[in-house]
Amino acid sequence: MNILLVQSKLFLIALLNVAVSCICVSQDSAQLKVEIEKVIRFDTEIDFNKTPGFIIGVIDGDSTFIFDFGKKDKLTDEILNSTDIFEIGSMTKLYMTQLIHELENQKILHTSDNVNQWLAPEYRNPRLSNLTIRHLLTHTSSLPKRPTWFGKREKNIQNPYEYYQTSDLLKFYRDYIPDKKSKPFVYSHTNFALLELIIQSATQMSIEDALQTYLGQPLRFKNTFIDYTENKSAAVTTGYDRAGRPASPWTFASFKGSEGIKTNLNDAMLFMKFSMSKKIKKDEISASTFNDALKMWNGWYLISADKINLLTHTGQTSGHNAFMAISPDTNTGVVILANSTIGTEDLGMQILRMINLNGRKRVSNL
Repeated sequence: MNILLVQSKLFLIALLNVAVSCICVSQDSAQLKVEIEKVIRFDTEIDFNKTPGFIIGVIDGDSTFIFDFGKKDKLTDEILNSTDIFEIGSMTKLYMTQLIHELENQKILHTSDNVNQWLAPEYRNPRLSNLTIRHLLTHTSSLPKRPTWFGKREKNIQNPYEYYQTSDLLKFYRDYIPDKKSKPFVYSHTNFALLELIIQSATQMSIEDALQTYLGQPLRFKNTFIDYTENKSAAVTTGYDRAGRPASPWTFASFKGSEGIKTNLNDAMLFMKFSMSKKIKKDEISASTFNDALKMWNGWYLISADKINLLTHTGQTSGHNAFMAISPDTNTGVVILANSTIGTEDLGMQILRMINLNGRKRVSNL
């Protein structure tokens, strides 16, 4: 099942389940960890044999908490810490969306710009003359999840983007014929692969340098990156596939802007806090996506209930899984980085629900 469909279902369950009694959470870190342990034990199906470990970051107003569970890898009893680096897969799209907005703020590009204008003339597609950057950001381009014949370049399903070249992507775009029957919303990795090329064209930088210059430095990231250097290639935490086997980190010939970011919990919490400070404007909310309750804002998936907005996104690679959810209205957020491709979305949503159900921040429909 599509991870976003699962995610929206979890959101709806959390929002509509009003029968569950309130859990009043103390601001004490030790007590909060006890409550999270209860959720893991009684309300999730997390199996530490399949997901050896994960690390959780919680923001509740002015308070921040970090908790580790399980272990760093199957061969040792070493625990995870907030500087350990994980792949975040599709959660990369949140960072790329914000990077685009930063470039727009500096008048380097505009989200209303036509995609063709940022590509070399030989790769422009006259059939897509009305396609804009905003269409790519909001998954309303109708471009497919991955390009046609992507599988021909996929020599290793555990490392799907290793051989799909930028030239392959550009040729796909140039020759693409829109389908008039396409759905208005299609969750598409292809969109963000194209955004990567647009960012590079607009800034005249590599996607790595653009990320560091316009997002990493202002937010004071210490270890968030796309391209490996010699000292970073061995730094990524060991991840495990669904069979419990060690999985090598993904490498990219293209699609870095879709799924290529690596980060640690400290930096992820900086990004989460920054995102929580943004005001949600009605005119920036996209039309419905998979269902009438789920919409999109600034790269996030959005659900609103009783005037409370919840935003979330997930990501996974062959060995890692990432989850982030925030409620700007209550200034709360949860991020989880796991060393298995098996997700922890249900746990993340339950933690967010729990901290919003305490006596200080009770939300009737959470």
